Amino acid sequence: MMTEKRFVDCFWDREYCSTAGSDACFKKAKDGGQVSKQLLEYQKQRAHIEETYGKALLKLSKSILGQNEQGTLRESIDALNLMTENTGLSHLEVSAKYNEELSKLSTLTESHKQQRKKLDDVVKKHQTQKRNQYKKTMDVKKTYENKCKDLDSAVQEYETKKSTAQQKEMDKLQQKKLKCQHQCQQADEQYQTAITVLEQIRGNWEQETEIALQTLQQLEEERMTYARNSIWVHVNITSVNLLRLDALCEVVRKSLESVDVAKDIQLFINNEQTGCVKPETIAYESFCSKNNISFLERQLLSREMDENKEEEVFNDLYESVDDDFFDDYDEVAEGKGDAIQFHVIYDYTAKREDEISIRNGEILYVLEQIDTNWLKVRTEHGKTGLVPANYIEELI
Repeated sequence: MMTEKRFVDCFWDREYCSTAGSDACFKKAKDGGQVSKQLLEYQKQRAHIEETYGKALLKLSKSILGQNEQGTLRESIDALNLMTENTGLSHLEVSAKYNEELSKLSTLTESHKQQRKKLDDVVKKHQTQKRNQYKKTMDVKKTYENKCKDLDSAVQEYETKKSTAQQKEMDKLQQKKLKCQHQCQQADEQYQTAITVLEQIRGNWEQETEIALQTLQQLEEERMTYARNSIWVHVNITSVNLLRLDALCEVVRKSLESVDVAKDIQLFINNEQTGCVKPETIAYESFCSKNNISFLERQLLSREMDENKEEEVFNDLYESVDDDFFDDYDEVAEGKGDAIQFHVIYDYTAKREDEISIRNGEILYVLEQIDTNWLKVRTEHGKTGLVPANYIEELI
């Protein structure tokens, strides 16, 4: 079985002042914190949507729905309205549960953020100390190297000239050699001290970095586990709500299965029927005198007559009317003589070239009956054309 790798074993670097390992782990933790924020925002928005939708459904359930319906269909409409109300309440309950999970995730995310910041500050502090001490140690090392070179030069010069140089010169070379030895010894002590201090700082840095890496892995494991569980809970809440909504819908479906259209129709008839006897036909009653039968009345009679009897009826009608009436009508048709006048009772606007426009109250003279619906007339100004028969009546 392969051993699981851990942060503390895998995020180091051979370069003495490198921070690549810890930087990678802190970046991972920071990215994880960003994901937690995104999950928080998602759950916040989802809870808001559920709340808004739930309130909208409750408002809808209080509106008037099917109040004029009767019977089994009314029962189904009532069931639909009740389902709408219960669905709204269910979504509000889901919103409350989402907010509860949201609060837990928010607390965990904030706690992790504070812990990451504390770890980051500590590690950066020791990294800075190590980097500064390393630079100082390298400077001391360089000084020590130079002092060693100076000592080697002084010793070599002294050994080279001791057999040929004067005593006075040799004394100077001796003093120079002793001075270089002293300076080299001091540089060596400083170098060793810097190395010791650097090692102490490096040890502290390494210890704090190990703690940070271990803690960062623990935080990441905790964050990822909680995120997984939070999403699981979120999906379960949604799933349970869907089952509950389906149960509410099933109630409406059962109600719809019981709808009996024929029964509801009979219920309406039994409750609202007004009677079974139809009104009798209204017979025509003439209130005009024999001598004043108008042209339009003859038109109305002609529509009611059978085509085979039309000529016979009109002959009888002509015989019953004074001859003077038809004489006057013929004179009007020829544009001369006094005639019975007609007046317009409705405005009419011409729609074809052979029609004329007329206005309420205008005086007309009928020249010709085109058919049962149209008459050819002449206005007082001599203009002729077709007008609807039911737009004028005889002027008495």
